[in-house]
Amino acid sequence: MNILVYPNELKIGGSAINAIDLGGAMRQLGHSVVVYATPGPLAELVERRSVRLITEAYPPRPRPSPAAMRSLRRIVRSERIDLVHAYEHYACMESYYAAHLACGVPMVGTILSADVEPSMPRSITLTVGTQQLKDQLRRRGEVILLEPPIDTRENSPAFDGSAFRAEHGLDDGAVNVVIASRFTRYMKAEGLYRVIDAVAGLAARLPLRLILVGYGRCYDDFVERADAINADVGRRAVVLTGAMVDPRPAYAVADITVGMGSSILRGMAFAKPSIVVGEQGFSEVFGPDTVEMFLRDGFYGLGDGDTSPARLARQLEELCGDAARRAELGAFARQVVLDRFDLHRRAAELEQTYRALVARGVRTRDVLPEAAQTAGRILYFDKLKPRVARRNAAAAR
Repeated sequence: MNILVYPNELKIGGSAINAIDLGGAMRQLGHSVVVYATPGPLAELVERRSVRLITEAYPPRPRPSPAAMRSLRRIVRSERIDLVHAYEHYACMESYYAAHLACGVPMVGTILSADVEPSMPRSITLTVGTQQLKDQLRRRGEVILLEPPIDTRENSPAFDGSAFRAEHGLDDGAVNVVIASRFTRYMKAEGLYRVIDAVAGLAARLPLRLILVGYGRCYDDFVERADAINADVGRRAVVLTGAMVDPRPAYAVADITVGMGSSILRGMAFAKPSIVVGEQGFSEVFGPDTVEMFLRDGFYGLGDGDTSPARLARQLEELCGDAARRAELGAFARQVVLDRFDLHRRAAELEQTYRALVARGVRTRDVLPEAAQTAGRILYFDKLKPRVARRNAAAAR
């Protein structure tokens, strides 16, 4: 098959990495794969996966983007694409009109966020990242569970992190807590600040060090906080590495990993004990007593509203002082990833979905009525409803 993978953009993030990894796995299964996206640092990962990349820059607004749809339509035709796999809402909408409707090409849409936008077409095959979301969407059409795929061959305890350890001066026996994330305010910031505050409260009396891997709007603030904490405790208790397209060296030197979504799963693949953070104060240690919750709801959560670092600090302190417990939890985490999230198993299952959709084909005349309804939903949910909400909020003030 000729497959086009559309991760929307090549910024460092779990959804785009999953798209590229699955595209690379499809290439290994013998398919021709091209990745289409706006330019970004993950182009390096596409090259490493030996997948062909087509990048085109277009204005960030409006979305769905007419420019992106024109490019997609042209590429689908020139490359004789058999199937498009798009990731997240706007890429799905653009693929729906440019490839599915205009070219009659089957498509798969993947949503790894916590919910599905109301304007998403109901006829396209949709994959979601949690059983909970799949159950919520059981009446919308074909919905498949596709949990975040992790390359357990590349992400494993065998990876050598000695060069990273030497580069950052980590050979002092401290317990390394690693978090790899986008430093954005949406969904991420609360948990990141809580991790920093927890380490700040522990570092004066415990040999604990936080290694922050990533970049974003919060970066400068994190640097300022790290400098203050390090000055206060008299050592490098917080280390910032900047963004890393390949964060495996950081995971390799971790004694504990903290995070959410795909990033925490990669840490677990390295057999590291892991703490899942979310919003509203959520944090839980991944282990036999929490595994079913995370497999059902995803590696994220909402707490009781107490956003103080106290709970997370207790969890870090317990793991910091118990090497045997860390080893036990790390081995358990690695096995769960092998059994449930292995990239190559997920790719083989997804390949069967692709083949079935291509064999079924698309009749454009059957798509037209829904396409018109979808355009109306986009206009309402994406354009009109937010404007009305902003107007009402302004009037209330």
